[in-house]
Amino acid sequence: MFTTFAFVPQVIKIVKTKNTEAISLQTCLLQVIGVFLWTIHGIIQSDMAILGTNAITLCLTTTILVCKIGSIKREDAEQQVSNCLEEE
Repeated sequence: MFTTFAFVPQVIKIVKTKNTEAISLQTCLLQVIGVFLWTIHGIIQSDMAILGTNAITLCLTTTILVCKIGSIKREDAEQQVSNCLEEE
């Protein structure tokens, strides 16, 4: 159960600060994929313990991943604006 809620402090910090600089996109993506597969396994096995804990973890890790991708897109947009202003 502790591993399920281990991502809560990270999600809270990211949502509050909007800062995902220290988060590795690759690690986060692999975590989401792994937890998604465990969730599917829980469904196939009809194991509510596996399904429930991994579904919660999937929501938390997906939130982190979405924030990370959004941060990357914002950084790219800011860089493009900066490049345009430098050209003028």
